[in-house]
Amino acid sequence: MQGKTKALSLGLTILTQHWMQDLQFAYVKGFYLHNTADFEPGWNKGEDPYLLLPDLKVAALRGSTGYKFNKNFSLKSISSKTEIQLKSCGSFIPSLVYDYYEIDNQSNDTTQKSSQKSNNIDVFTTFGYIYTFVLKSKFYATAGLFPGVGFQHTKLLTRFPDGNVMSNYTDPLFQLQEKIGLGYNSKQFYAGAEFSASQMTHDQNNTSVQTNATRIYFQVFVGYRFNAPRFLKHQADVVKDLVPTPIQKILE
Repeated sequence: MQGKTKALSLGLTILTQHWMQDLQFAYVKGFYLHNTADFEPGWNKGEDPYLLLPDLKVAALRGSTGYKFNKNFSLKSISSKTEIQLKSCGSFIPSLVYDYYEIDNQSNDTTQKSSQKSNNIDVFTTFGYIYTFVLKSKFYATAGLFPGVGFQHTKLLTRFPDGNVMSNYTDPLFQLQEKIGLGYNSKQFYAGAEFSASQMTHDQNNTSVQTNATRIYFQVFVGYRFNAPRFLKHQADVVKDLVPTPIQKILE
């Protein structure tokens, strides 16, 4: 009843002691109209199919560059799970976020009289703070808030049977991101749940039209770290012998 959707997403995250770099490519084709009842009198949810937009395509390239002020705060402990946060602490993390995306609703349907394609650039800065509460060295709870402000530039192509119309406009952009998580993280076993959401708002070209984009993510994870293969374990033991004794006890 909601039609078919094709989606592809590829991402890369690089974390250093202070710097963070995210890159993501996403492509989605095939949408349905959530508020079909506003356009189809007598439409019944669960019984009638939604109005479909099978040829609507969205392609996006997103990136962000951030700086973590507190080197003792571990982002890897709540993202890739390759580190363990031993003590409660937080960090101020400003970031520059930049998105480029295209939206095109041109269809092969011969009844379509007009279509639009937009090229959009979003650039905004976030000023966020995130904190991890550590309980008994292995249990943790994380909470973060990231408000942001910037602008969106849109190049809009409207296709009509008698010709095309091109327009450009730039609008202020406001965003808010939230993140919370609970988990357990030990040397070999880790598990938990995370919830994150973002809301972006902007007024279109000084008109009464307002665009609100909301993204919500929720995940539950369970993992186990296996011992290294023998040929790698020897090298790891050599490095471990160089680590100070108090840290060795923590690793054990």
